[in-house]
Amino acid sequence: NVDDINQNNKIKKGELDKEYDVVVDFVCYSGIHLKKRFEWIREICSMAYIFISTTAFYKRSTQLVDAYQEDKAIVSKEWDYARSKYETEVILKSLAKNCDFRTIVIRLGHTIGSLIPVNLGNPGHAYIDFLSETNKVPFIGSIDNDWMIGSSKGIYKILDILPNVIESLPHYDVFHYSSAKTTWREIYECLFKTMCIGRPEFIEKEMSTIESITPEWIPSIKYHKIFPDLYDISKIKSIFGELESESIQKIISRAYRRNLMRDKESNYEYNLKRMYKILNA
Repeated sequence: NVDDINQNNKIKKGELDKEYDVVVDFVCYSGIHLKKRFEWIREICSMAYIFISTTAFYKRSTQLVDAYQEDKAIVSKEWDYARSKYETEVILKSLAKNCDFRTIVIRLGHTIGSLIPVNLGNPGHAYIDFLSETNKVPFIGSIDNDWMIGSSKGIYKILDILPNVIESLPHYDVFHYSSAKTTWREIYECLFKTMCIGRPEFIEKEMSTIESITPEWIPSIKYHKIFPDLYDISKIKSIFGELESESIQKIISRAYRRNLMRDKESNYEYNLKRMYKILNA
């Protein structure tokens, strides 16, 4: 756990006599985070440091024709999370030059699994309860856009195979990881099936409606969810093979059970009221 302060301090002081083959960093999303932890990661990591990035920084287009390429990142200036992730990649590439281990960047698409918690919709539990009570989905954009998703099962497979392929990898490499092609409609229909909602109703809302009620959600919705996603994942498949054998239903069901059946967040009531405002606007 790279954010365990007590353990980090022990590592810095040399109190932990441990070395790890692989360090996988799911939490880091800014250059400040990376610089703080990278020095001691360098001391304890022997084989590979895997930085979990995001495909969110690509500038989306409703007319997507070609798949996104690992080496052709076009960073969205509007979304601070996306900017931070990509800027962290740039810093990491520079830091990795002086390390003995391989440095691997995995850019995740819309990943749903127990390893990387993702709330299906904004804002998490409030949204799920909203669906349960109304059977209606206020959706922005086309619900039939293509999406690529994966699950934690694929990440586990990468880690399992990594020791066998590590020597053939460049010192620094970037991969896309998303493998099951689907649409938002299928994702939500699978979620409804898991929730035992038989006949959901999709309601398309104008961006201006969302913006007037919940402006803080706009970066997530406007620059991410309303556009199709398609990635060229041939490179990662050539190294690690097929990564996803599960059905979308299994991926969604597991994510719902492990990530969304928990205690509600502190701002739950507030968020739930906002969801009702969106529906009734």
